[in-house]
Amino acid sequence: MNAEKAKKLQSILMNYSDKLLSAVVYRYYNEALSRNIKFTYDVRNVDIGKIEEIDITSILCDLLDNAMKVCDHENPFIEITIHKGQPAGTIVISVACSSEKEQLMESREYVSANIKKTVKKYNGDINIYFQDEDKTLHITVILYEDIIENENTNMR
Repeated sequence: MNAEKAKKLQSILMNYSDKLLSAVVYRYYNEALSRNIKFTYDVRNVDIGKIEEIDITSILCDLLDNAMKVCDHENPFIEITIHKGQPAGTIVISVACSSEKEQLMESREYVSANIKKTVKKYNGDINIYFQDEDKTLHITVILYEDIIENENTNMR
């Protein structure tokens, strides 16, 4: 059953325009399956444009690695969405995962220095909040591909 789901996901993801993002999501989907974590995804046709692949891949891997670390209680889940936002040239990456507040306090750093550095490079934003009612951590990263910080100057 898991192999069938993984094969179906692989064929769906390979239709997306960005193969690297698809491969990353596929990797974490398989890890979630092996750990009995419900993994849902919504990756819309995302063209990362001027954002370097290493930057977006680094953010995605860090967010999903951290979600896997704190997603260890009853009914674990991870939800990820990646899509173009507004204004044009905006990429939005959102990760939500089940977690216990105590685990988050122990892990301390669920948004790494790498993520912060990359978000700053693209003059982006990070929004983090914990929903006590359903014990869910939400992290949203927004990158602006048209505004790249380059040594104290902004380039458009």
